[in-house]
Amino acid sequence: ADKDFVNKSIELAAQSLTAQLTSKRHYFEKTKTGMMFDPRMLVFEFIHNLVLRKAQVQLIRQFKAAIASRASHCVQMIMGGGKTTVIGPMLVLILGNRHGLVTQIVPNALLEFSRSIMRSRFSALLTKPVYTF
Repeated sequence: ADKDFVNKSIELAAQSLTAQLTSKRHYFEKTKTGMMFDPRMLVFEFIHNLVLRKAQVQLIRQFKAAIASRASHCVQMIMGGGKTTVIGPMLVLILGNRHGLVTQIVPNALLEFSRSIMRSRFSALLTKPVYTF
């Protein structure tokens, strides 16, 4: 019974690894000279053990384009789309620097959760201060 358990555990781990290694990375773009990607997205995936979905990458690109053209941008997303755990932290990682401040506005009921996600995302390898007011 123990041997079957070990074999099944190894099989599940191998399947999980295969799925992660073969998952399409939507942030790679073909250019005239080859392939281009934002390494911050790859690092974010690795550190937080997730794979960015196509819709998430597209949304991040929309926000980057709006910032580059100095336009405002607002999007409504459904629950489970990764607003708090993926999109917000990725925008902070990409856009938050000494020249720009990323501000996130959330209802009071979500403040503690949002704050804890941001602090957990930026407290280890990638560090950024998180302030609430």
